[in-house]
Amino acid sequence: MHFLNVYNKPAGFANLELYASSIIPYLADHADRMPHITFMCGDFNARHRMWDKRNHMDETSNPRHKEMGDDLISLALSEMGLSLVNKSDGPPTWRSTDSTKRPGVLDLVWMDAAYRNGDLTVDMGSRGGSDHAVISWTVGVEASPDCPPP
Repeated sequence: MHFLNVYNKPAGFANLELYASSIIPYLADHADRMPHITFMCGDFNARHRMWDKRNHMDETSNPRHKEMGDDLISLALSEMGLSLVNKSDGPPTWRSTDSTKRPGVLDLVWMDAAYRNGDLTVDMGSRGGSDHAVISWTVGVEASPDCPPP
């Protein structure tokens, strides 16, 4: 079982050069050399309606947001065989200290489809001084003496 914790710098979408050197393209370039990842989670700093249906950003004014989200979906689903645990109508995982910025979902949990999807909990109240919520999730595993867990 392999866990991958990801942090994608928020400036990664600002221009093409920075995006090309961010974690999402890096993982895509190295996915074939990594062990099979069971869980991938972290602060992806990527916006997409797949995990935040409240996201009404104008994709024409900043196409990098959509590009990064699309690239992440392709990486996780197609190349790594992972499923998204976050729900598109789930609570925000990030809330800026700047009240003019709308809360959003930047923190994601991706899981191997062999595991049953469990409950994702977003606790904004326990975040302390951070602008990101504490996230926890459960994993359903079935095991019997004849069949070890995946």
